[in-house]
Amino acid sequence: MEDLELKELARNIGIWLFVLIVFGSLFVIILINKFGVKDISINQAIDKEDELVVLVLNTDTKNRNEIKKCLNENNVSYKIVYKNRERYFDDFLLKLDLEEKDIVVPTIIYIKDQKANSILVDIKDIDDLYSFLEYNNLLSGKGR
Repeated sequence: MEDLELKELARNIGIWLFVLIVFGSLFVIILINKFGVKDISINQAIDKEDELVVLVLNTDTKNRNEIKKCLNENNVSYKIVYKNRERYFDDFLLKLDLEEKDIVVPTIIYIKDQKANSILVDIKDIDDLYSFLEYNNLLSGKGR
């Protein structure tokens, strides 16, 4: 008799654990979808913004910290696209009517009205970056 009650208790606990795991997982998935970080692709950002600065890098770009520091010091809002990691890099180029040969990292692209307005390719000298920012009226005057 006691064996039967223990088996019934174990079965009930097993069923409740299964139900708890299933509904707990669904609850976690709903929370992540509701409050989780939304991955906005670069193409969506281009469609959403009138003006956008995009910095194209590889994960091993040597002077990326210097470039990012220059942009940050001048309060330039920018998005980073990693050429060797971005899933939609070909779509990004197609959207801007560019080809892969047009991009030599590090490259900075000033996008206005969903079109590549100005491009600085293969940034080696920070003075060139300042000139680019000045030409496109992006300098805040703090960084230099």
